[in-house]
Amino acid sequence: EGNKIGGSGAIRIFEALLSNNKLEDIGLNLAEIDETASVSFAKLIESTSSLKKISYQGNILGSEGAEVVTKALQKNQSFTLLGFNNTKLTASQAVRMVQSLLLHPCMESLVLLGNGYSSAEEERIRNVDFKKIVRLNTL
Repeated sequence: EGNKIGGSGAIRIFEALLSNNKLEDIGLNLAEIDETASVSFAKLIESTSSLKKISYQGNILGSEGAEVVTKALQKNQSFTLLGFNNTKLTASQAVRMVQSLLLHPCMESLVLLGNGYSSAEEERIRNVDFKKIVRLNTL
C-alpha cells in the first residue's frame, strides 16, 4: 500500500502476473497508477483464475480503463471482492460495472467508496438489481 509504482511500473507487474496461477489477493492501494495501465490491468483480470480479491483504491481507471476492466470482469467470474474506492469511477461507469456483475457467481462485495456520487447517483447505482453487497459513499 502506498508504493508509488505508477502506470509503467504497474504494467510490468501486471504482465509478470499473467503467468502466475497462485496469487489470490492483490492490494494496489495508493500506488499512483494512472489510466495508462488499465489495458494491462484488464488483461490480468481476464486471464487469471486464481485471483479472487483486488483492491485498487486511490488509483485512476479513466474512461477507457473503466470500460476494459468492466468487460474483463464479465469474462472472469472467479472474483469475490473488488475495491474501486477513490478511482474517479463515474456513476455511469459504476452502473455498467454493477450490471456486468449481475450474474457473477462468486462476487460477494463491490466497494465504490469515495468516488463522490451524489445521492441521486447512488440511488441509480443501487437500483441495478444487484443482490451482492455494493458499498457506496453513504453506507
